[in-house]
Amino acid sequence: MDYDEFFVQYKDAYDLWTFGRLDLDGALAELQRLRETARSIEPAGKREAAEYLLAQWANQTSPQAEERMARATAVLQRASADDGTIDQRRARAEAGIVEITGIADETTDVAERYAILGLNESLAKLIDALARR
Repeated sequence: MDYDEFFVQYKDAYDLWTFGRLDLDGALAELQRLRETARSIEPAGKREAAEYLLAQWANQTSPQAEERMARATAVLQRASADDGTIDQRRARAEAGIVEITGIADETTDVAERYAILGLNESLAKLIDALARR
């Protein structure tokens, strides 16, 4: 298989995973299918690049990655609660950003780290909105 063809298939599947349109079982199935496809990529350097991409995605499907994202999501929910004064809400959101960043720092996988850090955007927007009140 040509690397460019592989990459299109990989990107389509990975985007579905990234945007939550592919569950864990679906992601694991796609990873397996793409691993089989990657075996036929020539030259070897391109095959190694494909295998690297798949290994990075596989890291995101690990139970540890799933647990980190679940913890970060729980922090987001707690930190964005709409009860309390404006100052309390802002302080809770700021503390949430610190906590989510700490969870992101637990992983060495760049894509997983950025996915977790992406949750901070909602809290930053909340802080900005609260500052305008």
